[in-house]
Amino acid sequence: MRCDNSTDGIILIDKPEGMTSHDVVEFIRKRFRFHKVGHAGTLDPMATGLLIILVGKFTKKFALFSGYDKEYNAVMRLGVSTDTGDKEGNVLEDRGIAQYIKEAEDIERVLPYFRGEIKQLPPMYSAKKVNGRKLYELARKGLFLAREPNT
Repeated sequence: MRCDNSTDGIILIDKPEGMTSHDVVEFIRKRFRFHKVGHAGTLDPMATGLLIILVGKFTKKFALFSGYDKEYNAVMRLGVSTDTGDKEGNVLEDRGIAQYIKEAEDIERVLPYFRGEIKQLPPMYSAKKVNGRKLYELARKGLFLAREPNT
Protein backbone atom coordinates (compact mmCIF):
# COMPACT_ATOMS: atom_id res chain seq x y z
CA MET A 1 0.00 0.00 0.00
CA ARG A 2 1.31 3.44 -0.88
CA CYS A 3 -0.26 6.63 0.43
CA ASP A 4 0.34 9.98 -1.22
CA ASN A 5 1.49 13.12 0.59
CA SER A 6 -2.08 14.45 0.83
CA THR A 7 -3.02 11.81 3.43
CA ASP A 8 -3.88 13.55 6.69
CA GLY A 9 -5.42 12.07 9.79
CA ILE A 10 -5.20 10.24 13.07
CA ILE A 11 -4.31 6.62 13.73
CA LEU A 12 -5.04 5.13 17.15
CA ILE A 13 -2.51 2.47 18.14
CA ASP A 14 -2.55 0.12 21.12
CA LYS A 15 1.20 0.39 21.72
CA PRO A 16 2.75 -2.91 22.78
CA GLU A 17 5.25 -3.28 25.60
CA GLY A 18 8.86 -3.03 24.48
CA MET A 19 8.40 -0.47 21.72
CA THR A 20 9.10 3.22 22.17
CA SER A 21 6.62 5.77 20.85
CA HIS A 22 9.25 6.68 18.28
CA ASP A 23 9.48 3.01 17.19
CA VAL A 24 5.75 3.08 16.46
CA VAL A 25 6.04 6.32 14.48
CA GLU A 26 8.90 4.88 12.42
CA PHE A 27 6.93 1.68 11.76
CA ILE A 28 3.91 3.67 10.52
CA ARG A 29 6.13 5.98 8.43
CA LYS A 30 7.90 3.09 6.69
CA ARG A 31 4.96 0.69 6.40
CA PHE A 32 2.61 3.23 4.83
CA ARG A 33 5.25 5.52 3.30
CA PHE A 34 3.94 8.62 5.05
CA HIS A 35 6.28 11.60 5.00
CA LYS A 36 4.97 13.46 8.04
CA VAL A 37 4.17 11.33 11.10
CA GLY A 38 4.22 12.21 14.80
CA HIS A 39 2.53 11.27 18.05
CA ALA A 40 0.55 13.14 20.69
CA GLY A 41 2.26 12.17 23.93
CA THR A 42 4.94 9.67 24.78
CA LEU A 43 4.49 6.30 26.44
CA ASP A 44 7.40 4.68 28.24
CA PRO A 45 8.82 1.67 26.41
CA MET A 46 7.38 -0.81 28.93
CA ALA A 47 3.96 0.88 28.97
CA THR A 48 1.09 -0.35 26.84
CA GLY A 49 -1.89 1.71 25.81
CA LEU A 50 -3.32 4.27 23.46
CA LEU A 51 -0.82 6.15 21.32
CA ILE A 52 -2.32 8.82 19.09
CA ILE A 53 -0.45 8.95 15.77
CA LEU A 54 -0.81 12.14 13.73
CA VAL A 55 -0.28 12.03 9.96
CA GLY A 56 0.26 14.81 7.43
CA LYS A 57 -1.31 18.16 8.31
CA PHE A 58 -2.56 16.70 11.59
CA THR A 59 1.03 16.72 12.91
CA LYS A 60 0.52 20.47 13.39
CA LYS A 61 -2.51 19.79 15.61
CA PHE A 62 -0.46 18.22 18.41
CA ALA A 63 -1.86 20.60 21.06
CA LEU A 64 -5.44 19.51 20.30
CA PHE A 65 -4.66 15.91 21.22
CA SER A 66 -2.07 16.12 23.99
CA GLY A 67 -3.88 17.91 26.82
CA TYR A 68 -6.52 15.34 27.69
CA ASP A 69 -6.86 13.62 31.04
CA LYS A 70 -5.34 10.20 31.30
CA GLU A 71 -6.45 7.07 33.03
CA TYR A 72 -4.02 4.42 34.19
CA ASN A 73 -4.46 0.76 34.98
CA ALA A 74 -1.66 -0.84 36.93
CA VAL A 75 -0.52 -4.11 38.39
CA MET A 76 1.41 -3.49 41.60
CA ARG A 77 3.54 -5.29 44.12
CA LEU A 78 2.60 -3.50 47.30
CA GLY A 79 5.44 -2.55 49.61
CA VAL A 80 8.19 -3.04 47.02
CA SER A 81 10.44 -0.17 45.88
CA THR A 82 12.90 -0.32 42.98
CA ASP A 83 15.64 2.03 41.84
CA THR A 84 13.73 2.76 38.61
CA GLY A 85 10.23 2.95 40.12
CA ASP A 86 9.04 0.10 37.90
CA LYS A 87 9.28 -3.67 37.55
CA GLU A 88 12.52 -3.48 35.56
CA GLY A 89 14.57 -1.99 38.39
CA ASN A 90 16.56 -3.53 41.19
CA VAL A 91 14.55 -4.05 44.38
CA LEU A 92 15.66 -1.55 47.02
CA GLU A 93 13.08 -2.46 49.65
CA ASP A 94 10.43 -5.11 50.19
CA ARG A 95 8.33 -4.38 53.24
CA GLY A 96 6.50 -7.68 52.94
CA ILE A 97 3.10 -6.05 53.40
CA ALA A 98 1.40 -8.36 50.92
CA GLN A 99 1.11 -10.90 53.75
CA TYR A 100 -1.15 -8.45 55.63
CA ILE A 101 -3.65 -8.08 52.79
CA LYS A 102 -6.26 -10.74 53.29
CA GLU A 103 -9.37 -9.29 51.63
CA ALA A 104 -10.39 -6.71 49.04
CA GLU A 105 -11.53 -4.39 51.86
CA ASP A 106 -7.92 -4.08 52.99
CA ILE A 107 -7.09 -2.47 49.66
CA GLU A 108 -10.33 -0.50 49.41
CA ARG A 109 -9.47 1.35 52.64
CA VAL A 110 -6.37 2.97 51.07
CA LEU A 111 -7.65 3.54 47.51
CA PRO A 112 -9.17 6.99 48.27
CA TYR A 113 -5.60 8.29 48.66
CA PHE A 114 -4.89 7.34 45.03
CA ARG A 115 -8.10 8.61 43.39
CA GLY A 116 -8.80 11.98 41.84
CA GLU A 117 -6.32 14.55 40.64
CA ILE A 118 -2.89 13.68 41.96
CA LYS A 119 0.37 15.56 41.56
CA GLN A 120 3.07 13.13 40.50
CA LEU A 121 6.79 13.72 40.47
CA PRO A 122 7.93 12.27 37.14
CA PRO A 123 10.40 9.46 37.88
CA MET A 124 13.89 9.77 36.45
CA TYR A 125 13.26 6.52 34.61
CA SER A 126 10.49 7.96 32.42
CA ALA A 127 10.12 9.15 28.84
CA LYS A 128 9.40 12.71 29.95
CA LYS A 129 11.74 15.15 28.25
CA VAL A 130 13.69 17.89 30.03
CA ASN A 131 15.76 20.21 27.85
CA GLY A 132 15.12 17.89 24.91
CA ARG A 133 16.48 14.77 26.66
CA LYS A 134 14.44 11.83 27.94
CA LEU A 135 14.81 11.46 31.69
CA TYR A 136 15.52 7.73 31.44
CA GLU A 137 18.47 8.42 29.13
CA LEU A 138 19.97 10.78 31.73
CA ALA A 139 19.25 8.37 34.59
CA ARG A 140 21.04 5.54 32.80
CA LYS A 141 24.11 7.79 32.64
CA GLY A 142 23.86 8.44 36.39
CA LEU A 143 22.47 11.99 36.01
CA PHE A 144 19.52 12.92 38.20
CA LEU A 145 17.67 16.23 37.76
CA ALA A 146 15.28 18.19 39.94
CA ARG A 147 11.76 17.77 38.55
CA GLU A 148 8.42 19.51 39.11
CA PRO A 149 5.27 17.51 39.95
CA ASN A 150 2.64 17.16 37.21
CA THR A 151 -1.11 16.68 37.51
